[in-house]
Amino acid sequence: MNKFHLALLAVAVVSLPILTSVNNNLYAQEASEPMEEPMEAPELPEPPENCVYLKEVSTGEMEIRNRLGLGNRNTDFAVPSGSNFTYYIPQIVAENNAKYGVQVYFKYSDGSSASVFQKTLPLQRFVRVSDQFHSPSERQPYQINFNISSARNNAYRVSVLGCQ
Repeated sequence: MNKFHLALLAVAVVSLPILTSVNNNLYAQEASEPMEEPMEAPELPEPPENCVYLKEVSTGEMEIRNRLGLGNRNTDFAVPSGSNFTYYIPQIVAENNAKYGVQVYFKYSDGSSASVFQKTLPLQRFVRVSDQFHSPSERQPYQINFNISSARNNAYRVSVLGCQ
């Protein structure tokens, strides 16, 4: 046997336990139950009986999907004129497990606004998160604004319910 064959044999003998453990791990992974993670965001649920979805200002859609670039992203939902909602339910569905800076503002027709929520939330992928807010001024807002920030390319969906 020449030196090359001896070196090759030594490498094979030393590597055998490593190859065996890798193969055992691969077998164990194949035998375990796969984690089922949803592949897409859940459908927008039906509103409660006393609530309606507000429409986004520029598209008229009830739920808006945004993907973040640099900075944050604003989305406005119109409150129909003449409505008499007593509370609002902003909702967010993250498409990535990540921290999202979420700010919700009520905008009033006199040009003023009120911050009703401002917090960084650790959101889970495709889990709908919502809360209920009353107008702090007891006036009807004309728009509900979401201002969302997160890491670049993180995506999310937002919607708002107006309720009586």
